[in-house]
Amino acid sequence: LVGSSYPGAPVAGTIVANSDRLTIGGLLVLLVIAVIFVGLLWFVSASEGALIWSVKGSGRTIPKLEKGFQGARQAGWRIAGYHVIAKLIIALGFLLTSLPLILVSLETTRMNVLIYFISFLIFFPIVLIISFLTIYTVCGAVIHNYGFLQAVRAAGSVLHKHWIVSLETALVLFG
Repeated sequence: LVGSSYPGAPVAGTIVANSDRLTIGGLLVLLVIAVIFVGLLWFVSASEGALIWSVKGSGRTIPKLEKGFQGARQAGWRIAGYHVIAKLIIALGFLLTSLPLILVSLETTRMNVLIYFISFLIFFPIVLIISFLTIYTVCGAVIHNYGFLQAVRAAGSVLHKHWIVSLETALVLFG
């Protein structure tokens, strides 16, 4: 189940299985990969912040790319943190949805299939809501310079007021 859900599982499993044989060179390679990953995470987050900041401050003119990065640079780590928190919550939802699937794979009964189906019906909308909240939280953090709780509250308010528009936009973009 993990191997089919997470493409890096076989590689990670091999690294963990051979961790007693890691040399200094191998650790150095892992460290370089980790540094590159963290750098790319910040760059992607800062780019998202720059895009949001540029839309906020654009008015009638398109701001320069440099100004967008300057405006969003300080929010880069916050944006990355918001996305990491959201991905962890979504992974927990995925795990909770997968538990009944394990029951189905062990014993295929109508009750186990029904439990899996109901868990899917419960967790799919929750994951969708978390995704919307993450997008709106990032926008609140960049546009209004809100802290985490204030941005989440504002995101919840926006989603509550405009949930149908959010759903329609998602269907148009990804449907």
